[in-house]
Amino acid sequence: MKSAIGLIIFGLTQSFIQNAYAEAKNFEGFSAAAGVNFVNNTSTFYGGANNDTILKGDSTVSTLDFSYNKAVSDQLLIGAGLTYDIGNASVNNWTVVDSGVTYTATSKITNHYSVYVKPTFAVTERVALFAKLGYNFARMNFTDTNGQMYSWSSGYVNLNKSVSAVGYGLGLTVMITDSIFASGEYSYVDFGKVTLGSPGNAPGVTATSQPRLNQGILSVGYRF
Repeated sequence: MKSAIGLIIFGLTQSFIQNAYAEAKNFEGFSAAAGVNFVNNTSTFYGGANNDTILKGDSTVSTLDFSYNKAVSDQLLIGAGLTYDIGNASVNNWTVVDSGVTYTATSKITNHYSVYVKPTFAVTERVALFAKLGYNFARMNFTDTNGQMYSWSSGYVNLNKSVSAVGYGLGLTVMITDSIFASGEYSYVDFGKVTLGSPGNAPGVTATSQPRLNQGILSVGYRF
């Protein structure tokens, strides 16, 4: 009797382990996804008379995501990947009229891409939770129509700056079939302060911008 009970317990244990491991295996392999990225760009400007000016804007861009996930335990996977945004994350224009002159400034994040690591926990055979830790690269474009708001130039200003920063994300993946999946994700990136310029008569005062991205991403993908 004891032997029979032992065999039953052993069999159930093995079955549980195999099923749990199958949960992780369901998310393993190369994946490619395309999605819609709802981006809020908040840029804070510092320096001069316009210190602490905040500009915000909402944009919708397309996102591509390529990754590989490897099961390392019954329900845990470790992945790595690359994302690329097709489109620009812009802020709303800041417009001021002074003595009949209209001053307008704006900025946007372009060519945004990231490389990331992605720990994933398979909750069931079809549902998994994941976190992302990535390094983000982009170009910040700054435009000042009269050149007197932040850059203290006498004419039209159009600056392009390379920016980079660590980003964080959390999300959920649902396997619709064995190969097709849908996912939702929130991520945050703070690019830090970007130097825009300083006035010739006050070199100790430097204008900077600090762009931050809040991203909500919905995508559909294929696991190979």
